[in-house]
Amino acid sequence: MKEKITQFSRGNFEYELPRVILSDEQIIVDVEQGSTYYGCFTITTQDHIEMKGLVYSSSRLLVITEEQFRGDENVIQYRFKASGLQARDEEKGTITCVTSIGEFELPFHFRVIPPYCITKKGEVKDLFHFTNLAKEDPLTAISLFKTDEFVNVFLKKEPTYLAIYDSLMKSSSASQAMEEFLIAIHKKLPVEIDIDKKELYFEVNKDPFMEKIYITRSNWGYSEIKLFTDAPFIKLDHKVLWTDNFALNSYPLEVVLDPSKMRVGNNYGRIIIKTVHQTIIVPVICKVPHKGQVGSSQVTHLRRHELQLTKNYLNFRMNKIDLPSYIQETNAVLSSLTILDDDIYYDLARTHLYIISDNHEMAREMLANFANRIDGSKSNAVAYCAFQYLNALYKKDKEVIDAAVETIREYYEKEADWRILWFLLYLDKKYDSNKLHKLKDIRRVCELGCKSPIMYYEACMVFNSDPSLLHELGSFERVFLNWGAKECYLNQEVIVQYAYLAAREKTFSGVIYHTLVRLYQEKAMTDILYAICALLIKSEKTDNKYFEWYRLGVEAQLKLTSLHEYYMYAINEDEDACLSRPIYLYYIYNSNLSDNRKAFLYAQIIRNKEENPSIYKTYQKQMERFMYRQLHARQINRNLAVIYNDLLPPEKLDETVARDLSVLMYYHEITCYNPNIKGVYVVHKELENEIYQPLKEGRTVIPVFTENAQIFFVDNTDNRYYETIPYEVRQLMDYTKYAEVCFVYEKENPLLILNLAELVLNYHSNTQDIVLLYKLAIQIPNLQAWCYKKYLLALIKHYHDHYDGELLDEYLKEVDMKSLTESERIDMMEYMIIRDLTDKAMESIGRFGSTLVPQNRLHKLCLKLVTNTPERDEVLVYLCHEVFKTGKCQDVILEYLVTYFQGTSKEMLAIWKEAHARNMKLTSYEERLLGQVLFTENHNVLVGDVFLSYYPVGDNRILIRGFITYYAYQYLLKDLEIEESLFPIMKKEIATEENEFCNIALLRYYSTLDVLTEEEVNFVDFQVHRLTKKGIVMPFFKDFKGKVALSELLFNKYYVSYRTAKDKKVIIHYYMDRSEDSESNEYITEQMKEVFEGIYVKEFMLFSQEELLYYITEDGGEEEKASDCIEAGEVSCMSQDVDTKFDLINLMITSYQMQDEKTLIDTMKQYVTQSYSIDELLKPL
Repeated sequence: MKEKITQFSRGNFEYELPRVILSDEQIIVDVEQGSTYYGCFTITTQDHIEMKGLVYSSSRLLVITEEQFRGDENVIQYRFKASGLQARDEEKGTITCVTSIGEFELPFHFRVIPPYCITKKGEVKDLFHFTNLAKEDPLTAISLFKTDEFVNVFLKKEPTYLAIYDSLMKSSSASQAMEEFLIAIHKKLPVEIDIDKKELYFEVNKDPFMEKIYITRSNWGYSEIKLFTDAPFIKLDHKVLWTDNFALNSYPLEVVLDPSKMRVGNNYGRIIIKTVHQTIIVPVICKVPHKGQVGSSQVTHLRRHELQLTKNYLNFRMNKIDLPSYIQETNAVLSSLTILDDDIYYDLARTHLYIISDNHEMAREMLANFANRIDGSKSNAVAYCAFQYLNALYKKDKEVIDAAVETIREYYEKEADWRILWFLLYLDKKYDSNKLHKLKDIRRVCELGCKSPIMYYEACMVFNSDPSLLHELGSFERVFLNWGAKECYLNQEVIVQYAYLAAREKTFSGVIYHTLVRLYQEKAMTDILYAICALLIKSEKTDNKYFEWYRLGVEAQLKLTSLHEYYMYAINEDEDACLSRPIYLYYIYNSNLSDNRKAFLYAQIIRNKEENPSIYKTYQKQMERFMYRQLHARQINRNLAVIYNDLLPPEKLDETVARDLSVLMYYHEITCYNPNIKGVYVVHKELENEIYQPLKEGRTVIPVFTENAQIFFVDNTDNRYYETIPYEVRQLMDYTKYAEVCFVYEKENPLLILNLAELVLNYHSNTQDIVLLYKLAIQIPNLQAWCYKKYLLALIKHYHDHYDGELLDEYLKEVDMKSLTESERIDMMEYMIIRDLTDKAMESIGRFGSTLVPQNRLHKLCLKLVTNTPERDEVLVYLCHEVFKTGKCQDVILEYLVTYFQGTSKEMLAIWKEAHARNMKLTSYEERLLGQVLFTENHNVLVGDVFLSYYPVGDNRILIRGFITYYAYQYLLKDLEIEESLFPIMKKEIATEENEFCNIALLRYYSTLDVLTEEEVNFVDFQVHRLTKKGIVMPFFKDFKGKVALSELLFNKYYVSYRTAKDKKVIIHYYMDRSEDSESNEYITEQMKEVFEGIYVKEFMLFSQEELLYYITEDGGEEEKASDCIEAGEVSCMSQDVDTKFDLINLMITSYQMQDEKTLIDTMKQYVTQSYSIDELLKPL
């Protein structure tokens, strides 16, 4: 800058500044929220002339990396900080380039847009777009979902979504995590599956075959489907299926069935299709026919009739039907049979029927036939023995009977078939006298595999006749007695004996238990009930399905050890029914229950205290002792919660109780019956850590102490679920009535602190000592940053509202301004200014700007800082200028600006005007302003008044000379209008120091005046003669005609002038048009003379009616720079009152053309006379 002003003072100027080229006409940029945008623009000139300058930004958010530059092509880098702005905020302003060739403004407009992600599918601007991406390209979506970019773009401002995301991302499957996340934020529905076939039934042959089951899904999304079967003859094409495998929401599951792995008859299996949310079971039945001639349907037909025959027989023997009915029903069954040829068993059954119905003729005929068919045959022992039995039954002869017994026993000893034994039982009389032997043979055939109810019947008959034979309950006794109980064929003595033996069993037997149940259902006997209860207690059965027996036992007052305890262990806690009164009475003095069951007992007493007040009163002391013991052990469940709520009123709390209760009172019971879920996570978004509890029988207790706590479920493969798992949550205690009392004693429990702080902040609860609560909240370990900020700001606001300045200062210093929203940040800045935390306030303003800070606060801040800041501070200068632009600025602030402000010439001039109006000392400031205007050659900023103010006191002579010289130059060569007040200063300056620019500029100015003073006339006369002698003749000299006596030669000539850069070769091309019949109109080319610093002049002598046509070029070029056509009559300065030779010649030409002979002759005489006189008078002596 100094160098350029020095050049101006020496009269060195550039006629035409290089044309500046800015790479951008304006800067319009969309900036992602929370980011910093880096950009640049280029300043250069058309001819790549070196320039230098400064760059200023009107916004603190737009930072110029290097404010100074120098070079022929200058890249200006900048950055825009959008970290403190919200989406859809805008920032407008200008970048001003103060350069050696002018001042230029570059408008900018930054628009803050929500952050977005870039994928191969394009921009993903929000979660809606992300959902579409997940639907169209799951792999790309998962890749993005796992990145920090996803969190920063979509979740940073959403603590709830962020907490859900952080927890789900701990799943073993990222795909499952993304699926749950989209469902949780309500962007999609869960995937449900279905099948087209609910069961499969086949009649198969020997070859394997395939069937397809179409699995369909309800909508798009991710799901893992596990496929398995419980039958070896079923094979599936996949063990695991993902919904990615689906085409058009359907997948054909291929099922292969292998008959080689099936048995004859019906083969049963299942296909299980399972997700974590659904289990679909497809029953599979494959029927394989019997081999041989008899078809499967015929075999079934025969078996059905065989069973009916057995049933008829047993009904008859147990006296359920009489003999005629038995004969009739059996005959009907036999008649409906489709028999094979020569079916001996059919004939035997028919023969037996003839015998018992006394149809002797038919019986004799059939027996005779048998004698011919099987006489002596040993191939079919059962048929042969049956024949012997029927023959003996028919003849009723002792010898025949004895022979038959001997023969049948011989066969029985060889083959212990139960049918052969049955013949013996009714022929051999020794069985009647020896029941034990009979029982022994029945046991033998049963142990060999007999399962015929006919043998069970025979055994029951033995015990019914002699119950003393029943002295143990082995597998044999259990089976047939169970049958006897089912058929109601046991007499009371056997039942009592059975109950006695069952009660002595040391291990549980399902057969014995079910037999006893059947017996009790038939007849409710105390012995049976005792046996049932004893068996269950010895077997330690505490399942709820056995509770009814314990209840009956208690109410029957059975004298059975531990009966009351097992009653309590088996009872269903979910039921709210009253306990049996004997239970209440029993446990008054017997307290050998586990703590869990005691809790249930006491809870039931409390729940029913209105119906049983005396019981409640009796138990109260021991319940209180139990309560304090459990409380100290920090135990909690739904029953303990009932006890705490009832027996622990807030006024009973002391320090010890409060410390324990403050933990327990926030527990909730969570119930989830999905068998695939193994545990529960509770996430409080206020904390970084999460709480886990495993599920036990689908239930657990876990602390939940803030609103909107999030509950996640984890399965056996460690995948997590949020909203897709049904569950129930139950608040165990009414913590609202204890919280404030607990806080009096307990101030270290984060659960209590966060719960109370949330109530105070969200619901304006009147909790005492709010300040302490907020202080404790921000000291909690693992507190999320946003939550820390929330309570810190609440604490600051409280101190501000209650005028507690010192503590307000302490916490204001801890605020992280980057984490605040715009409104929060403005509040904090205002508080900082109020509390004179100037360093913190200035740091924030320097980073985020001051646009929305109240003007009065900025004014106060500036006043404070300019008083205590003797040196230049960039941010403070910016703030003071912002205050100045409001129009309300105290002197001290304005003085700071005058001292340190450096900006555009327009801004500096505005400050000068205000400071000058207040009569401030501005010499140094004026020098900076004038120097900048000269440096930039900015004609749009009128600084004449500034120079007039500076001139009397300024001591920078180079600046003064450079300023007036520059404006004289601009006035002469560019016709710049300048303040008239500058001309007297020029006059004064050239009186002490020669300055040709000012001299000529003064002459031009005086040429425009109508009247000149004597001093001005003398000045003009002297300077014109001096300049003329130097060969400097300016066209405007002719304007002095009539004002100053100058040489007539000046007035008789015509001057063509041209202004451009100095030292140019300026060519004028002209020709004289003297008459209408001029023979030649060729242009004459001559170089114009540079008379002064870029002013080129060509003199012409034109006579009346002559016309000069010309055009001008530079440096031999062909481009016309100027052109004109001049007629002498129009431009001649000749006056008819001045009789110069030039005038006389013009008058003669005019008279001649007008044919005015008299005037022509008179003028000619005058011209000759005047010429003679001059020649004579001017002869040398």
